[in-house]
Amino acid sequence: MKNLQLKKHLLLISLGLLISCLIAYYLIESDADQLEFFTLSTFIYVGTTGVINAYVLYFVTKFLDRFFPWHTQTGTRLLIGVLVDFSLVSFISFLAFYGYHSVELSLDEITEAYQQVFIKFAIVLLMVILLYAVIYFALYSYYMYTNLQIEKVKQDRKQIDLQLTALKNQLSPHFLFNSLNTISSLAYQNTDKAALFIRKLAVMYQYTIKSYHKTLISLAEELDFVNSYVYLISTRFEDKFSININLPKEILQSRIPPLTLQMLIENAVKHNSMNVNQKLEINLYFQNNKICVQNSITQKPLQVSSFQIGLKNINARYLLLAKKGISTTNGANFIVKLPLIQ
Repeated sequence: MKNLQLKKHLLLISLGLLISCLIAYYLIESDADQLEFFTLSTFIYVGTTGVINAYVLYFVTKFLDRFFPWHTQTGTRLLIGVLVDFSLVSFISFLAFYGYHSVELSLDEITEAYQQVFIKFAIVLLMVILLYAVIYFALYSYYMYTNLQIEKVKQDRKQIDLQLTALKNQLSPHFLFNSLNTISSLAYQNTDKAALFIRKLAVMYQYTIKSYHKTLISLAEELDFVNSYVYLISTRFEDKFSININLPKEILQSRIPPLTLQMLIENAVKHNSMNVNQKLEINLYFQNNKICVQNSITQKPLQVSSFQIGLKNINARYLLLAKKGISTTNGANFIVKLPLIQ
C-alpha cells in the first residue's frame, strides 16, 4: 500500500515537472528574445502552474473514478478522462501564457500572435495526457489486482480457520470417549456389531481428514458421511433416536461445506435429552430450494452450553462461499435451512 502511494506521488510530481517543462519551452519559443529574462521567479511561476495542473488532474481523476469506474466502463472512462483532463490543463496552461504576456499584450493580441504556438503545445499536451491516462490505468489495474489477491488470501485464511474449527468439533475428546465406551460395551455383547461400529467410526475420521482441505463437497458425499455418523448415534441411543432423510436425487450433486449436516445433527443430539418418552426425531428434506434440517425439541440436558458457535461457523462458511447465509426457525421444532449451492 505504501509503495502504491509513493508511486502515485512520484507520478504526480513527474507529471507536474513535465507540464512545467512544456510550458517553459513554449513560453521561450513564443518570445526567444525573453530567454535572458527567464529568471528564477519565472521558473517558480511555471513550476507552480505545472504543480497546479498535476493536482487538478489528480482530483479530477478521483472524481471521474467514482462515476465511471475503470473495471466496468474502461473505454468510456478513458475517453471522458482524456477529454476532461486535456480541456482543464489546456485552460490552465493558456492562463499561464496569458499571465506571462498580459503586461505587454491584450488577450486578442496574444491569441493572434501565438496561435501556432498554442496548436503545437496542444498536440504535445494531448500526448502527455494520453500517457498519463495509460500509466494511471496501469497503476489502477495493479492496485485492483493486488487488492483482489489480498482479499483472496484473507478469504482462504478465514475458510481454513472455519474448517479447522469444524474439524476440532468433530475430533472432540467427548465424542471419541463416548464412541470408545460404546465399542467397549458392544465387544462383550455383539462382536460383529462392534466391528461394524469401528469401521463406521474409521470412515468418519477418514472423511474428516480428507475433507479438511476442501471448501465444498457434493451433497452425496456429505450424506455418505452422515449415514456413518447416524449409525454410531443409532447404535448408542437405539430406539431413543430416529432420522428420516428425504432429499431428491437431482440435488445430490449440488455442493455443501463439509461437515455441515453432521454438525447440525450432532448439535441436535448434544442439546436434547433422549429417553423412551422423549425420542429425538430428525428430518432432512428439501423445500423452497433449501436443504432443511429439522429436529424435535426435548428437555435440554444439564451443563450444556448454547450451540450458537456451531451455527455461526456454518453461517460464516456459507456467507464466504455462497454469499448467502443460513436461516433458522425455533418453534415446536428447530429448523435450519441451508441455501443450495450449485
